[in-house]
Amino acid sequence: MSVTLLEIRSRYSHENTLQVAILNAGAIPGRIIPSMPADYLGTYNVGVTCVLSCGILIFAMTGIEKVSGMIILAILYGLTAPAFAVLSRDPDEVG
Repeated sequence: MSVTLLEIRSRYSHENTLQVAILNAGAIPGRIIPSMPADYLGTYNVGVTCVLSCGILIFAMTGIEKVSGMIILAILYGLTAPAFAVLSRDPDEVG
């Protein structure tokens, strides 16, 4: 039997606050790491890779059944999502 994300949230509410902190901690290297290969591969190529990995992670979120999976997802999403802010040349493009 599959457990929905809402059931995980209601069962483990204290872990949810921890997951937000983990997501923000993953965003620190997520802002540094994508800019390094962007100098050699191009910002468009690295940006497309980050968009695809974020999309895959969003679809993977539907299959998570345990809190440990949510923590791993928070780390991986924190690594890939901030790349949009880093790879833009104009701050007005970020939104």
